[in-house]
Amino acid sequence: MPLDVFRIFVTATAIQPQRWLDAYFGKFTAKKAQLMTELFGFNFEADFNPPYGPTSNISFVTSGGGAMARYLQDMEDAGTPVYEDDGTKMAMGSVFNNL
Repeated sequence: MPLDVFRIFVTATAIQPQRWLDAYFGKFTAKKAQLMTELFGFNFEADFNPPYGPTSNISFVTSGGGAMARYLQDMEDAGTPVYEDDGTKMAMGSVFNNL
């Protein structure tokens, strides 16, 4: 009886969801996606990949993206800016550059 050999590679790296909108959310990072999930209830794993769900709706994206941009600005104004894992300041997309 022949034996089949399989190699399975598992990684803990988060993958950018299909409906991630750079103009609203900025560059994708797992840390940003996790923070948006904790703060505002985004469900990137379920809603931003087919079949799409309610938190990928454009009105949720625009309001949640704006709320996240305000949160990041409030944190910076308080002297506690939020940093990405690579040491850069977390930033949202170009739509929110003038908040």
